[in-house]
Amino acid sequence: MIFRSLRPSKEPYTSLGSGYTGLTYSIKDNKIVFNSDFVSARDALKNSDVFAVVNKLAEDMASVHIKNLIIYTKKVLTNTSQLTNSFSFWRSMYAQMLLSGNAYALIWGDKSGRSDHLEYLKT
Repeated sequence: MIFRSLRPSKEPYTSLGSGYTGLTYSIKDNKIVFNSDFVSARDALKNSDVFAVVNKLAEDMASVHIKNLIIYTKKVLTNTSQLTNSFSFWRSMYAQMLLSGNAYALIWGDKSGRSDHLEYLKT
């Protein structure tokens, strides 16, 4: 959390506090300038608050019921993986998407060429 004094001041702010986030920043022209690089998902998940938010959002999105009238598409979306259940698969996909901005799955087909199941791919 970034904070500053609530006391009104005519002087420009020259320092802020950020707790123990490891976030580096400075103030230039009375504006905050962040000096930090990209934070990896592995480092972000070490913070329990980030983990809790990502996990909650991913679980909520994975629990959404998808309505689709096309039977083959519905089959793939509800029975996504041969390795895990649909909820766990979509939770993994959404968590990856929230942390890195991308999530990938390989679409496998059956002998007739129709989509059969999905396979989670590492980004």
